Amino acid sequence: MSVFTEGGINNILSDTTELKRVFRWVFTFPEITGTDTSSLQNYHAKTSNRPKGSFEEVVIDSLGGKKWIGGKFAWETIDMTLYDPLSPSASKALFDWFRLNYNPEDGSMGYENKPEDPNVSYKKQCTLTMVTPDGTTGEEWTLKGCWPMSFDLGALDYAGNDAVEISFTMRYDNAVLSQSTPESTTEG
Repeated sequence: MSVFTEGGINNILSDTTELKRVFRWVFTFPEITGTDTSSLQNYHAKTSNRPKGSFEEVVIDSLGGKKWIGGKFAWETIDMTLYDPLSPSASKALFDWFRLNYNPEDGSMGYENKPEDPNVSYKKQCTLTMVTPDGTTGEEWTLKGCWPMSFDLGALDYAGNDAVEISFTMRYDNAVLSQSTPESTTEG
């Protein structure tokens, strides 16, 4: 059977195949309550990577050789770049989230999870949604246990014209993929 026949490489070139696009996505940040600023907004996001993970490999040695089995699974961090408008300030909103984990004013540490008052927990839930051309959900990742691990408020330059951008690395405990697939338009 040729790879160019039914079910093969020609299907990706078909008029009925719609590819996901790197510019069609929305990142939904958690609401940070109890702060004097609004939370990060969807439009603050400029770049992001999608969830990525890997298994540790476990080596099983035997008399004449080795074999490998899957060990513990770990999600990798997500690096994001944000625009930082004057209002609402993305840097202020990100720093308010960061302060839920560590407050530099008094040195206090935050709660990972405080069920009786979830507003003070630094771990939050976020979503990364890839959208279709008509704006409906094409793919949605729910990221659980998210928190800003590090941030960089960016460089300033008197000679530049660029918009201010900030970057941060987000750690998360788990990611769950749900996908909404439009009805197939293929006739058959």
